[in-house]
Amino acid sequence: LLDDVVIRDTLGREVDGADGAGLLLHSGGFLAASRLQVEDNTNVGVALWGEGTSLFAAQTVIEGTSIGLDGIGGVGLGIYDGAFAHLSDFLIANNEIVGLQVPSSPSVSHGAQERLCGDVELEQGVIRGHPIAVNSQCLDFEELLRDEDSVFFVDNDRDLDSTNLENTRPRYDPRRN
Repeated sequence: LLDDVVIRDTLGREVDGADGAGLLLHSGGFLAASRLQVEDNTNVGVALWGEGTSLFAAQTVIEGTSIGLDGIGGVGLGIYDGAFAHLSDFLIANNEIVGLQVPSSPSVSHGAQERLCGDVELEQGVIRGHPIAVNSQCLDFEELLRDEDSVFFVDNDRDLDSTNLENTRPRYDPRRN
């Protein structure tokens, strides 16, 4: 359990500007957190990677994530390759490109033809101030928005987008690191 933590000002690698995530969970990692503040990081504020990887977070703020020197990122919360997140009482704000990203990707373990998606549950929160609030080729947007009083979209250029945004997906590969 992680309580009352601030993660801020991470940078990408000096050599190529890649990586720089504020918080990274992968390969089945699990984290329960409350009063977590992730701000002004590079590439992706919070990245969840791989099947079995889970984040349960309450009273969480993810904001101000910038694009890395490698031109990749600008994502507040990225849920990749079968990972899962549950956020309650949250704010995702002012990230450079996307607030929440849950892209479809080729499955490494299940064969290249199968697509792998992450999943997210959101309750009582705000996604504010992004060019794209939510980007996903996986999520059922109607289901995500089922409880209209629970998640608010404020001052985004686009609230929901299903375009495949290759330039936002971090190059991290948990099998190499």
